[in-house]
Amino acid sequence: VAATAAPVLVYQALREHRSGRLEVAAALYQQALALDPTDSDALHLFGTLCIQRGDIVAAVPYAAKSVLVEPGAHLAYNNLGLILKGAGQPGAAARCYVQATTIMPSFADGHSNLGVVVKADGQLALAVKHFRRAIDLDSSLGEAWNNLGNALNELGELEAAVEAYLTAADCMPESDTVHFNVGLLLLGLGRQEDALTHLRL
Repeated sequence: VAATAAPVLVYQALREHRSGRLEVAAALYQQALALDPTDSDALHLFGTLCIQRGDIVAAVPYAAKSVLVEPGAHLAYNNLGLILKGAGQPGAAARCYVQATTIMPSFADGHSNLGVVVKADGQLALAVKHFRRAIDLDSSLGEAWNNLGNALNELGELEAAVEAYLTAADCMPESDTVHFNVGLLLLGLGRQEDALTHLRL
C-alpha cells in the first residue's frame, strides 16, 4: 500500500510545487519519502525544491540518493551536478554533467552546465565546444548563448562574442546581464550607438 500511496503524494506535491506553494509541497514530498524512501521522483523533486529554497546542503542527500536509486536518470545527475557546483565542488559537478550527457546525449542543459564548470576551470575552448553543442540541440537556450559570448570574449573572438550576446538578448530580452555584456563589448569595439541601445542609459 505504501508503494502505491507514495506516487499519489508526489503527484499532489508536484501540483503544489508548480503553483509556488513550496512549504506545502515539501511536506508532501517528505510524507511520500516516509512511505517509500526509494521513490526516485520524490527524491529528485524534493532535492530540486531544496535548491529553489536556497538550501544546497539539504538538497545533497536527496539528489545523491536519487542517482543511486535511478542511475539511468539524466535529470537526477544534472540536479546533483547543480547542487555540487553550488556547494563549491566543480570537479564533482562536472562528472555529474558528463554522466547526464552520456545517458542522454541530446540533453542541451547538461552540455550548457558542463560548459559553465569547465569555463570556470579556465578551459575556454572546451567550454565553447559544450556551449555550441547545447545551442545545436536547443537554439533557444539564452543562458548558453550568453555563456558562449563570455567564453568567446575571453578568447578574444570579439565579433563572434557580439553575435552570441545578441542572440542571447533575442532569447532573453528582459535579461539586464545579457544587455550589459553586449553593451560593454560594443563600447569596447567603438560602436557607441549600438552599445547605448543595450546599456539603456
